[in-house]
Amino acid sequence: MSQRKRQKEIDKATANLMKYGEQAPWSERQTEFFSSMLMDAADHVDAPVDELGQTLEDHGYMGMVFGYLFELFATSVWDDDEVNLIEEYVKRRGWREAPYAKRYLRALSQSDIGLWEVVTVNAGHWVELRPVGTTDKAIRIHERSGSQSLKRWDCIAARVLSMDGKYSFSGGILPFSPEQAQEVPALLDRACQRVVDNLKEIRSEDKELSWSDEDIEQIARVEANDQLPELLIIFWICQTWLALNKPMPTIMNRDGHHLQFSKVRFPVNTSNHSEIETRLNAAPTLDFNSHTSEWVWLNSAKEVVKYGESIALGH
Repeated sequence: MSQRKRQKEIDKATANLMKYGEQAPWSERQTEFFSSMLMDAADHVDAPVDELGQTLEDHGYMGMVFGYLFELFATSVWDDDEVNLIEEYVKRRGWREAPYAKRYLRALSQSDIGLWEVVTVNAGHWVELRPVGTTDKAIRIHERSGSQSLKRWDCIAARVLSMDGKYSFSGGILPFSPEQAQEVPALLDRACQRVVDNLKEIRSEDKELSWSDEDIEQIARVEANDQLPELLIIFWICQTWLALNKPMPTIMNRDGHHLQFSKVRFPVNTSNHSEIETRLNAAPTLDFNSHTSEWVWLNSAKEVVKYGESIALGH
């Protein structure tokens, strides 16, 4: 089967799964789940949740957020249910999907989100990645579109699926800079400490509990790691919001004067290009940049100051 046909079957199954999720009780649960995640992020950046959502939508990020959150919702077991959304859909409606698409849904249902760093890229074919902060052997992900936008040392939150002896991504992926990825362990440590504090408070109130500090630490670490998918999306939304609302920097020259970008146009006789070029080249403070086909106005004569060590006053 061709890769294009496989992807077509996956897209069809994903669309059917989303449509199934619009039915009760999943529709109400999905609304509650999405709202909870956005509200947590809004609280962290002290912004109205409606404004946060609209900003993400206006800048084209809501599709990425939805893809990640829907997969997180669809793979989560709700309350006292024994199955998640994907497992129920496959059980009740799996007969309508092609065999490959059904296997994809099962692999997606059992997958976990990880934070990965890109080690090698073969654009248009595959990427090799490993968990952030480790020296583990890299695994190769066969991904045509994703490999064209990723570069070495990029970091992503993604689900890696194993099918037919090959690895591939699911649809929900969040990009992180290497600097952002380095902050995640601290987020996990803080989440772990909150659980530790809660468990110790419970232990102090219930004298029959025999938890040791080591037991509490182990339970807290497992629970914090379980929270990683939620921590990643909330952190990503917060970082994106802050970047979109960061004030523009104040640009000044060395004398403390504000820079004002402007264009000045001079009327010239364009019938004699060579004469114009000759006169511009003769100007002592104009240096021609052949890569950009423009003259750079320097603060010193080009004959005595190497370009790159002087100040560019204009182009």
